Amino acid sequence: MTAVRVALALLPVRAIHRATGWLPVASPRGETARAADVARAVRRARSVVPGATCLVEALAGVALLERRGHAAQLRLGFAMAEEAGIRGHAWVESGGRVVLGGDVAGHAPAAGLGWDRA
Repeated sequence: MTAVRVALALLPVRAIHRATGWLPVASPRGETARAADVARAVRRARSVVPGATCLVEALAGVALLERRGHAAQLRLGFAMAEEAGIRGHAWVESGGRVVLGGDVAGHAPAAGLGWDRA
């Protein structure tokens, strides 16, 4: 997560997302980590990385989930907030549900800003 935080200061989001795609899939040792377990570990790491935002968490989460063999999609969306105007948020979906990013209610995914690896 620290590497993602530093990379965001230097590179565009799309470049970081693309670059994390080269990470090898972890060799399975026994049981594959569940997506929920990976997400929990990323949330814990966020608490000790200064300046870690939802975007840092989401980029790290996608990379780690994919490394553990889970399909994961980075989603970026926006919502209207009365006090702050437009508010952006990043989250991760896997298996058709949100696994990182908390409550995304009210956030509309931005077309062309959520990237699947293809």
